[in-house]
Amino acid sequence: YDLSEAEAWLGEQELYMMSEERGKDELATQTFIRKQQTMDQTIENYTDILRELDNKAKHLIQDLNHSSLTKDFVHDHQDLINKRQTQLDKLYASLKDLSVERRQRLEETLKLYRLNREIDDLEQWISDRELIAGSHELGQDFEHVNMLLDRFAQFAQETEQIGNERLQHANDMIDLLISNGHIDSAEIAELKDTLNESYQDLLEMIETRLQSLKASWELQKFLHDCKEILSAMQERKNTIPDEIGRDQQSVQQLLRKHQQFETELVLLAQDIQRIQQEAKRLNGRYAGEKETEIKQKEIDVLTQWKLLQQFVDQRKRLLNDYEDLHRFFNLTRDLNMW
Repeated sequence: YDLSEAEAWLGEQELYMMSEERGKDELATQTFIRKQQTMDQTIENYTDILRELDNKAKHLIQDLNHSSLTKDFVHDHQDLINKRQTQLDKLYASLKDLSVERRQRLEETLKLYRLNREIDDLEQWISDRELIAGSHELGQDFEHVNMLLDRFAQFAQETEQIGNERLQHANDMIDLLISNGHIDSAEIAELKDTLNESYQDLLEMIETRLQSLKASWELQKFLHDCKEILSAMQERKNTIPDEIGRDQQSVQQLLRKHQQFETELVLLAQDIQRIQQEAKRLNGRYAGEKETEIKQKEIDVLTQWKLLQQFVDQRKRLLNDYEDLHRFFNLTRDLNMW
């Protein structure tokens, strides 16, 4: 009767250990693990009952050996006792194996849920970054796009630094689970592939956005430079005085200042040449309205440059003419005095 009771209890525990229920989420699995730990301790403590049954069996066999019963009767009952006791020991050993297996399944499930939580957090982080990387804002002017480019460059650097660390941590967790023979290794490998693809997509989006901002920066820089040069040419023109000199000496002074101004124009000519080169380079990259705008800005700069050169040449000819005139007046005056 005692053996039957023990076998029944072990059988009930065995049915529970064979359950595939592992918890629907991390919290539920942790609850199962705590319950499993309690059961493991209960099963371990059950050795006391088994030890008592083993002692009872030994005493029964001793009593049979010292009884006046027939040898056949004693032999048959000794075999029965040993057989039932051995069967009970095997059942207990099998239960302990099942208990270890179930605990391992629960622990692996918990690790999987924790991995999923880590991956979910990382994928949400990637998704949030994709919203920023997917922006189409290219700036309204040079200052604006310059600010956007600086901020996005910092964003790209920070994203890659943090992303690489988090992805490496997740991949290490995955590789460890797979190398340890996790029962869901196939599912985990798929999670790894999906995660790495998502991160690579993010990096590609960032690179695309970065290139777009750089292209916008180049265009706005060109437009900004055109505006600056047009303004510089107008300022230089405004610095040319209307004065033509009262005598030969004052005209010569004005001519010397004009020569300095012409020297400054040589440096300005280099900026004009740079604008032409940049316009040529940009024209191959744009079409439609932007191409038209680039060409028009180049035309505006070259037109203003041509007008400035004409103005400077006219001013120089005028000063040379007045120098000749005052030289003639001086010669005439000298002749009259003579």
